[in-house]
Amino acid sequence: MDAKTAIGEYEPEDWLLDPQQHAARMAPEAGPLQRILQGAAPKVIIEQYEKADAEAGKYQNDYKRIARLEIYLSSIAAIIGAIVLYLASEATSTSDIIRQGLLLVQVLCIAGSVAAKYQIHSNNSFINWQQSRTAAETARIELFETVCGLRKDSPKETAQGDELPLLPLQLEYFLRYQLRVQLNYYNQRGEQHKKAARQYVTIGSAITFIATVGASLGGMAADFGDWVSVAALAGLVAPVLLAAQTSLSRLNQDERNAARYAITHRHLQNYEKKADTIREFANADNVDGVHAYIRSVNELISVEHKEWMEQQMSGTATTTSENRDPA
Repeated sequence: MDAKTAIGEYEPEDWLLDPQQHAARMAPEAGPLQRILQGAAPKVIIEQYEKADAEAGKYQNDYKRIARLEIYLSSIAAIIGAIVLYLASEATSTSDIIRQGLLLVQVLCIAGSVAAKYQIHSNNSFINWQQSRTAAETARIELFETVCGLRKDSPKETAQGDELPLLPLQLEYFLRYQLRVQLNYYNQRGEQHKKAARQYVTIGSAITFIATVGASLGGMAADFGDWVSVAALAGLVAPVLLAAQTSLSRLNQDERNAARYAITHRHLQNYEKKADTIREFANADNVDGVHAYIRSVNELISVEHKEWMEQQMSGTATTTSENRDPA
């Protein structure tokens, strides 16, 4: 039995960081690595990872929920402003009552939008999200470097009886639970971001079309009747919707993430192509060669995470700065 067989084939749930379960799936010949995975060091790192990962998810949800609320409320306020302007031409008691009611709702929406924006900047959910995500990704890399022997305090084990040597097992563990998992992540998430970006473009094109038609018909109400006035109202509302759509797109960063994830996925594929060569290093007990390979893959993932953070930081300043109602 070789090391790859002893570690086992990739499974869909491999993205879950659970060294105890990883060890349980291995063949008895993987004994040296099993003992490392079942030791105290991976357990401590996993506890740190799970805590940071859970906190990152919570802070991310909080930040995006409040940011979306701010966008929605400010957009509704702007739309109400357009409707009020439209109703101003209707000099009836009913339209006056409706207009007063809409103005009250508009004030509430503006107040809610301001409150949401204040909360975004005061509760530090964005910063906490970034810090927790960084801590989680750092712990992930620390786990694989510890298990694979790259750290000074990495546990040491030797093969006993019919067990396989440790270095090939460490490499196969890294290839399955880090490289393959990251390849799948960047491929799948990249496709999701690409699909979402296309949807935003489609929606934006439709809104732009409505705005153009509405603006073109705005001056024809006298010739074609009241229905054109309604079309003109749609032309006033459409830019507000387009601004909201743009803000939501910036919040999710779909287009940028899709491009960046595709690049990272290609780089990881290049590392995957070198796997057989690195297996030869491992079988020849070339520790430096195997460790250099593992370190390079982890550095690529770290660089991608830093770029993601910089992108998020550059986008957050403008995410909630639009859709202000001038009325």
